[in-house]
Amino acid sequence: MSYGVSGGIPFSTGGVSDALGVEGGVSSDASSGRPRRLSKGKLAAIIAGSVAAVAVIVMAVVLALGVASSSSLSDEDVLAALDVDALTADSSMQSEWANGEGFSVVSSTVDSLSDVTGNAGGPRGKEARVTVVLENGSLRITTVQRVVFYRVDDAWQETLTEEASRTVEPIGGVDDAKVVEHGPTLLQLADKDPFVDAEGDEVFLADLYGSNVAFEVIENATTEAGGTVTLGISAQKGMAGYAGTLTASFAWSGSDWEVASCAADDASYQADYSAFVGTWTGEFVSTDHNAIMDEGACYGGRGNPASLTVKSVDSTSLTATVDMTFLVHGHASLDNAADSTDGDAVVQLTDVLITLDPDDDDFYQIYEGSDPVPYNVELKSDEDGTVYLQVNTEARTGMKLWVAWRNDVFKMTKAA
Repeated sequence: MSYGVSGGIPFSTGGVSDALGVEGGVSSDASSGRPRRLSKGKLAAIIAGSVAAVAVIVMAVVLALGVASSSSLSDEDVLAALDVDALTADSSMQSEWANGEGFSVVSSTVDSLSDVTGNAGGPRGKEARVTVVLENGSLRITTVQRVVFYRVDDAWQETLTEEASRTVEPIGGVDDAKVVEHGPTLLQLADKDPFVDAEGDEVFLADLYGSNVAFEVIENATTEAGGTVTLGISAQKGMAGYAGTLTASFAWSGSDWEVASCAADDASYQADYSAFVGTWTGEFVSTDHNAIMDEGACYGGRGNPASLTVKSVDSTSLTATVDMTFLVHGHASLDNAADSTDGDAVVQLTDVLITLDPDDDDFYQIYEGSDPVPYNVELKSDEDGTVYLQVNTEARTGMKLWVAWRNDVFKMTKAA
């Protein structure tokens, strides 16, 4: 049997009795070969020293394995490491149709906390799985976040946060503001089944509501189970106004609302010229002339602006009954520009039937006369409903080849 000393503690391949060289407190006498009995005091001292040495070794092993209770990672530490603002900001962009307001955290729970194994096979960090529930009145989002921590300078620090899974469910219907925002998209969906007029021609909402269009939610009957939204639509296209309703049906797709169908009522395709009825006063815009033999401009039209009173409109025949007042230039060339001159004459017309051409984006003729000189009156309207009136006159002197023509343009404003 052999034994030695490590850190002042005897050890051997045998038991405690072998290490002490005793059996039942008896030691051998090397010189005589006879056993030598140790005193009780010495035996107790040796046993006590051995127990103390074992305790020191156990404590050293515990310290070598790392920090125990002093380095624990609590649920509160994990939750504090989550960037809640980032979660709610990211989640607010998840839906095209639901409430666009930001989300708030309803609950957050640490589901698990496990060791992260290092290259050497031992634990080097902690991985937490956290379930966070967010709501905004229309949607509930449940996201599972994976958060990894490592010990840095004797403290746990978050080094990675990523989403492990996400589920979205409705807790309310689609949002009014989002429906209005996506009004043009709903028009396009309705145009997949275009309206057919009395002549058999297809009419598309995109042509009638291409500009100056307004949307308004009339009724929202959607819930988390689905439903419909009735949207009022209106637009001004030149002289004509259009108004009607779109009805969109929504269904939940598993991650967001989707439009199942969308259709417009027949009234949406009918032009309404009632806004054209009334008295319009002209504001002089410009005058033009052919400048034969260097004659000057005449601003008689500026001093006598045109007026137009629309008494009625037949939207089926596209005709209107109107009164008109305007100036014609019954004179030939001028040497210099003048505010007015002899030959300027004011024409007044009553109950004239004119034809409207709302699809023409340029001036078109609505009336032609010959007294006191040949003239014609033209009309046009911009997409936004702004109306312009143009008076073209000719003055013939001597030989018919000598013709002076003048065009006066007026921007018309309807009286309130």
